[in-house]
This record gives sequence, C-alpha cells and structure tokens, in this order.
Amino acid sequence: MKQHINIVVIILIGVLIAPCYACSRGGSIVDQGKWTKISSFEDSVVKDTYALINGKIYYGGFDRAFYDSVLCSRSVSGLPYLKEADIETFEVCENSCYARDAHHVYAPLQIEYLDGEKYGGYYAVQYVIKNADPQNFKIIRNNYAVTGHHMYYEGKEISWRDEVLDPSIPINDDFILQNEYK
Repeated sequence: MKQHINIVVIILIGVLIAPCYACSRGGSIVDQGKWTKISSFEDSVVKDTYALINGKIYYGGFDRAFYDSVLCSRSVSGLPYLKEADIETFEVCENSCYARDAHHVYAPLQIEYLDGEKYGGYYAVQYVIKNADPQNFKIIRNNYAVTGHHMYYEGKEISWRDEVLDPSIPINDDFILQNEYK
C-alpha cells in the first residue's frame, strides 16, 4: 500500500511540475524592445530599414539617392515586399533587425544585393523566422531575442545561452562570434 502511495505522489509531482517545464524558458524575460506600429507611419516613411510604400511593407538598406527616388516617385516595381505581413498589426522594433505582426516575426534572413555586389543597396528575400511566436517574442539586447525555448541572434536560431540574459556580461564581437547557430 505504501508503495502505491509513493507512486501516486510521484505521478502527482510529475503532473504539477510538467506545466512548469512546458512554460517557456523565456517566460520571465522582460522585452527590451521598443515596438512601433508601421500603420502609424505616413506612407513612404522608412523606419529602421522597414518601409511602408503604397500600402506594402518592404525591407531593405539602400543609399539615400535610392530612397529619395523611391519616395518621390512612390515606385518600387521589381522589389519584393513582405507578402505575409499584416499592415494593421505590423510593428518594428527600433534599433534592431526585428519586426512582427499578429502572425509572424520578421528579420532579414537572406538578403540580395541590387547590383550583385555589396554596393548600392539590398533587400530581404527570406524574412519570416520559423518557430517564433509573435505574441511572446522578446528582444534581449544586441539583436538577441527569445520566444519560448528558442533563442535568436539576428533572426537565426542559436543554442540557448544564459549569459546573453545577464546584462553584466558585455556582448562584443568576440562574444557574438562564439554563437553556435542551429
């Protein structure tokens, strides 16, 4: 009888602990990002390389002459836009590569250059982050972010690193180079 009680107690403990384990590892992390809805921008306003032009959202980095010509002519024919983006809920995180809407988290995962080189500008051709939950996506610092049990650096999933969460540990180029992408 005592053995049955022990088994029941172990099962109860497991049932009580399981939801805690299922909780996201990043559940207690405070979002350090400053998010701004793109729908609050005037059309053709550029915000941290995301732009709302003619009712579509684009991601890219271009020289000033390119932006001036696009913003004056309001023509971006040929450039891919974020087709999945929901303009009404789309928001950009300032000073980072991240954006999100009600359905996806975005970052420039694959970029192409306008001239095939690294001059003149670039745009994103792959930008939806897999496994990223937009409702729980939190910016940590220096383009590190978390959602659930997933940690990201510049939009790419990396192995979880607790030291990223510690603001007393400086993050510099040497630290970043040590990341292991999944």
